[in-house]
Amino acid sequence: MLHIHYVKTPAGRAEMDARTGSLTSRERQIMLLCSGQRPLTVLMEVFGHSVVRELHGLAARVLARQARGHHG
Repeated sequence: MLHIHYVKTPAGRAEMDARTGSLTSRERQIMLLCSGQRPLTVLMEVFGHSVVRELHGLAARVLARQARGHHG
């Protein structure tokens, strides 16, 4: 689980660009780091363990998803 990487979906990228206000400032910060470059362990170091729940929420809203086929 800790080697999971998250990326923005097309809807997530559009939301980040549009800035409609549907994201909290913390969610925006998390989304900024959802580039597929940082594993979940790093996100947990930056945001704390609650980031797991927040990532699940962003995924449920189809704004972020687990990266597929990441070999890092």
